[in-house]
Amino acid sequence: MGILRKLKKRLGIGGVNNERHLQPALRFHPIHGENIRISADGSMARRVESFCKGVVFSNRPVRINEKVYFRVAEISTSWSGVVRLGVTSTNPSTLAGALPKYACPDLTNKPGYWAKALPERYVESTSLFCYHINNNGDLILNVNGNDKGVFLAGIDVRNPLWVIMDVYGNSTAVQFIDPRASLNNARAGAAPPTTPTPQLRVRPRSEADLDLLTSMNSLNINLSARNSAAQRSSIIDHPTTFVPARYNNIAQLQPLTFHPRCRGRNIRVNADGRTARRLENEFCNGYLFTPRPLYQGESIVIQVLATETMYVGGIGFGLTSVDPSFFDPSLLPDDSDQLLDRPEYWVLSKDVAQAPHVGDELRFTLWETGEVSLSKNGEESRVFMHVDVTLPLWAFFDLYGNTQIVTLLGSSRTRAVSSVHSPLHIQLSTPCQVTGLPSNPPQQPEPSGLLQINPARPSSSNIQQLRNASYLSQQQPLNLSSTNSSYIETVASIAAAGASSLNASNECTVCYERMIDCVLYSCGHMCLCYVCAVQLYRAPNNMCPICRAPIRDVIRAYRS
Repeated sequence: MGILRKLKKRLGIGGVNNERHLQPALRFHPIHGENIRISADGSMARRVESFCKGVVFSNRPVRINEKVYFRVAEISTSWSGVVRLGVTSTNPSTLAGALPKYACPDLTNKPGYWAKALPERYVESTSLFCYHINNNGDLILNVNGNDKGVFLAGIDVRNPLWVIMDVYGNSTAVQFIDPRASLNNARAGAAPPTTPTPQLRVRPRSEADLDLLTSMNSLNINLSARNSAAQRSSIIDHPTTFVPARYNNIAQLQPLTFHPRCRGRNIRVNADGRTARRLENEFCNGYLFTPRPLYQGESIVIQVLATETMYVGGIGFGLTSVDPSFFDPSLLPDDSDQLLDRPEYWVLSKDVAQAPHVGDELRFTLWETGEVSLSKNGEESRVFMHVDVTLPLWAFFDLYGNTQIVTLLGSSRTRAVSSVHSPLHIQLSTPCQVTGLPSNPPQQPEPSGLLQINPARPSSSNIQQLRNASYLSQQQPLNLSSTNSSYIETVASIAAAGASSLNASNECTVCYERMIDCVLYSCGHMCLCYVCAVQLYRAPNNMCPICRAPIRDVIRAYRS
């Protein structure tokens, strides 16, 4: 019964003892734009003329984390643009006779209004939209059961918030959907109610309505969620409970814990430091870091202990050069994509396991070639990203969406295999301002395996640092006629990442016409011809296509 009460509370259908928590179904406010007509039950707002003057509001404020469901019921092809969506802290009752033509920018330029246009590609008659506002002031959007992330940010949640929409352009009618009506019908064995109800009765009248009900089922608002909720509850109430590992030999794994201090604000870690859970009513900011950098050839294995089917999306995995011990956890964003905009080195792959299930074992491996692979439940591993292995890299997870509880089973070292199959000779020109294409110098007679950097003054510390590089120690001895301290990192980067790229494919990954003949500084990747690299270097968003590190210079390279 406790599980059923928890499910009822989440869906807002508590019994008589919980009536104070029950909110009436959302309807449209009687204050609206001049061209709007509201349906008899108040659930649909239709624009009858022109393409503007279609501002509408909800008839009551929405609570924090309350899910608002709606659809664009009618679509035209006579105009451009679609519905504007947002919230306002201004009571619509005070706006009688004062509504402008447009919500954006007429209202959004005023304090207390947050709204913007929905992406047109999402707006279809069969699309079901769902959104809510969290405690951080972010409006999270979901379309047909697929999480689209933060739609609006910076909302002031200290005051009551009403829904605001602008039935604009090709969107001619919008409709609030009450998911509790569908749930009540399911509880009654799908029999239609015999008495009128103030809630919206979602009955399939057309093929579009059937598609809409399918979308609602994908959001898990039917009774089938009860069985999965029962399984989740037993694990959430007892976080230390674990599912026996089936695909990895625990005895062969070295103990490893999560970082003791740096983690997302919605994460709680057990006393053993290995099992972590995300707070039940949150779906983001679930970061976990390893306490040390990963070794090349090292694998870390985690197991999923619980999932939350009310959310979509799954666990994310990434690597960073930032030492978590010296990083402020309050800087971790709700949307992990924002980490890629930070000045440090961050590489991330979202939903890498594609909505894992309870008991799934995920093995992440960092190879010496810079490849990062994932093996799920002992299956063949697949490479899902490349990183710069010349940097110390800490691994991190983002318990996002449906991934609720995980445990860190441990780590293991795997003998890495170099991807370099043939000798390589690279000559690097001195760093300079990229202004044009220099003429090709004559081929050099040095033997293969020689790496020469010109020009600079010798530095014994840099020479020693270069000799200690793990990759170069396996190659032929280096003849360093001169070195440049600013470009020592480039040498190791070329050896670890650039060589495999050069041998694997000789064509530029942008134009596919010219040969790869340059190195991107400072990440060291070789994936572009010099012409394309210069154009990318001069672009405003000049990042490496492989690792997204900023391109600080383009260095011409020559093969022999």
